[in-house]
Amino acid sequence: MDGPSASSLAAELRSCVEASYPLLVLQTHEEDRAMGLLEALAQVCQTELDVIDPTGDPLTQLNDVAADEAPAIVAAPDLHLKLAGDRSLVRTLKELVPTMEERGQTLVLIGQNVEVPAELGMDAVVFDLPLPNARFLAQLLHEECQAAGVTVEQAVGVRAIRSVQGLTAAAARRAFRRALHVDGGLGSGNTRGLVDEKRRILQRTDLLEFVEAPPSLDAVGGLEDLKEWLAERELAFDQRAREFGLPTPKGLLLVGVQGCGKSLTAKAVAQLWQLPLTRLDFGSLFTAARSPEQNLRRVFRLAEALAPMVLWVDEIDKAFASVSGGGPGSEALTRVFGAFITWMQEKEAPVFVVATANAVDHLPAELLRKGRFDEIFFVDLPNQAERMRILDIHLRAHGRDPAGFALEGLASACEHFAGAELEQVVVAGLYRAFQKRRELNDEDLELAAKATVPLYRTAEEQIKALREWAKSRARRASPDSRLAELWAKNKR
Repeated sequence: MDGPSASSLAAELRSCVEASYPLLVLQTHEEDRAMGLLEALAQVCQTELDVIDPTGDPLTQLNDVAADEAPAIVAAPDLHLKLAGDRSLVRTLKELVPTMEERGQTLVLIGQNVEVPAELGMDAVVFDLPLPNARFLAQLLHEECQAAGVTVEQAVGVRAIRSVQGLTAAAARRAFRRALHVDGGLGSGNTRGLVDEKRRILQRTDLLEFVEAPPSLDAVGGLEDLKEWLAERELAFDQRAREFGLPTPKGLLLVGVQGCGKSLTAKAVAQLWQLPLTRLDFGSLFTAARSPEQNLRRVFRLAEALAPMVLWVDEIDKAFASVSGGGPGSEALTRVFGAFITWMQEKEAPVFVVATANAVDHLPAELLRKGRFDEIFFVDLPNQAERMRILDIHLRAHGRDPAGFALEGLASACEHFAGAELEQVVVAGLYRAFQKRRELNDEDLELAAKATVPLYRTAEEQIKALREWAKSRARRASPDSRLAELWAKNKR
């Protein structure tokens, strides 16, 4: 088997078979692996494995099962699809269940997102087949390297395995095979092709977006207390941290003013910790063919298979705004919300959730309870020193030397500006200079600042209310602005 999760599943299935459970459901995208699991299970339980042909007549085959009195495991790929549209077939199976239980026969429905008819719901036990873990993928890589006659260094192999975690066994095998044969492939230490392959596959799921090349934390101006908190946990996903007695970090909630770097920081966490980054859009759970709950379970399985990783949920306040309000679709959303916070509380896989929120009054109280996130940070408008740092970053990003500009005066003129507004000051100044066919100067930036109406002007009351809320409910992401500015004045 392929590691602790799959071994645990095999043990649970065995206990159900030995206890004569008549109906099991094995949800998976990997029918071949599921059949291999049942073959091994039949050997261990010393019983027969029969297979219902998905292309044949299911009613005839179920009657054949009814005519056989011997104990057996009966695998039924895709039978759930026919049960959904055939009430007589459901009736036949319902009448067969007590007989199968007496004989020690277990019918196993195999498929993706199996919906069990209500008439059979109380008799069915549902299991998810976990995606391949690192040990199983290592064996696949070894087999493909042998077949290709290629030797891969251990460090490269570790990166290669991490790069394909979250894929099915078949998809991972194809990705390894392709990476071994491209120019300068795995043999030379190049694993980029594997990352690209995973991104292409994840894009087809429409549930998780794989974010490539997240920004560095150096691209975030200020927020020094938050950065220090993140730096303390940089090695927390290492096995040495477990041996030291540290728990795996759960997640981080960033609340605060729009345009002040929350989303940028969320993405930068993955780069700082050298972990893969995926983005979850809760809206996508309600647009696919399956139910939102099924989609969310699939997200959990995929995230845990990708672990250790960072799961970014942007503007989580908008996703769950109607949970407490009882708006349209709130019942389904409430179920999704309940499943999500339960998973956050109980997950053991090292999936670090970074969520951002602008409107705290839209956040359900259950989300803010201790145990969901490791910490809640409040991101306020940047202070004087942070505004200078943000202007410095954006000038450098546009190819200008900040030393040639009067940043202190410009930062003072931009009081109450958010980080995104400071970026636009630089961009607007560049447009003005380009239109005049000359290099950017202080006047361009000053005029751009004067022409900008910051969000603070139109949302002052909301921002003050947010600050008041954060006083007793969140840590500040930046040092106290009054102390920072006093220190800056004393330094001068």
